[in-house]
Amino acid sequence: MKKFERFIIYPMLFIALFFSFAGDEVKQITAQQVYDEIIAKSIKVVNDKGNTLIEISAKGNEYKDYGQINIATKYTDTSSKLNTKIEGGNISIENGANKTFIGTSSISLSDKNNKLYLGNNFRIIEDDFFDEDDDEDDDIAFGFGIDMYSKEDEDDETKIGKNSSFILTNGANGSSISLFNKEGDYLIHLGSNKENHGLINIYDKYGEDWRSYTYE
Repeated sequence: MKKFERFIIYPMLFIALFFSFAGDEVKQITAQQVYDEIIAKSIKVVNDKGNTLIEISAKGNEYKDYGQINIATKYTDTSSKLNTKIEGGNISIENGANKTFIGTSSISLSDKNNKLYLGNNFRIIEDDFFDEDDDEDDDIAFGFGIDMYSKEDEDDETKIGKNSSFILTNGANGSSISLFNKEGDYLIHLGSNKENHGLINIYDKYGEDWRSYTYE
């Protein structure tokens, strides 16, 4: 081999050996510099298998833009969906059917068959449960209190009059407590009458007929 050929062949051989060892696996790099600012739309932290453990990303929709942090717990398969999410104003934690949501003024806890709301929340009310109207849409009420629901499936929508089991409300006229049967019908209601006297309504098992006890 001539001398000038060695200057061509040997460098190409070293380059070929480097790429044969590099492969497509995740590269482990140790940063040697400190940056005052990093600008990116997404940053991911992965393990040796390439599974994402932490993701910091910019999200948005037609209404607003927001930041999000997703974290995988050490007790779950990291190849599955990330189950701790932090966004502006709220934190959600999910482990299978067990879910926790913490908002600015509300907390919700749920498993496969139960759900509890604490704080400010929008309550969906089965159509015509309180008052009959001409439309066929469910009603919505906003209130502060504690709501408990029982569900046959974890994806079932929670509604007063359908699967509600306990409602405690704190309102302008004082507090009230309602207990419901398994179909979501009234069993007992404790509150106040129009004159602000104490009131107890006791219903039959169908939630249709009732007797009231109050101060006259």
